[in-house]
Amino acid sequence: MSLAAVNLPKYCTVLNGGGCKLGTGASTVGATVLGIDGIVADAKICYTAGAFGGMVESLMVSINDTVAVNMFVYILDGATVYPIGICNIPINSGNLGTAYAIDVINSLAGLPYNSVYRKYIPLRANQVVKVAVLAPMTVNKSLWATTSGVDFIA
Repeated sequence: MSLAAVNLPKYCTVLNGGGCKLGTGASTVGATVLGIDGIVADAKICYTAGAFGGMVESLMVSINDTVAVNMFVYILDGATVYPIGICNIPINSGNLGTAYAIDVINSLAGLPYNSVYRKYIPLRANQVVKVAVLAPMTVNKSLWATTSGVDFIA
């Protein structure tokens, strides 16, 4: 007797990751207002889950801005928005030897823990993790977000 497709166990064995950059040359990244349709003008996708879902285990953020930046992290599922949280990224994080890049997953409340007590972002099939800034960044400054995780397979 075989299991129905919905009851098959899913395993995390396919490595996945992504990255994105907020910021442009001579212009600023505008403040982002999340509409009811999930559209954020300057938001960027930094992770897309596979056909069976997945989980983001790390979300590293670096900036070269001379002011701290508030970054909004959310899951977009089609047109449905699932806010995860807002993280403060300190000045020059990951840009200077005195300020390290920030793994923002640890600062997000309400996320589940894996077997080694690390937080992760669980995702259903084809959901995406997006990041945006809440206020305009300085001209010629950027924010880089890099994710690592795994996709489920059936």
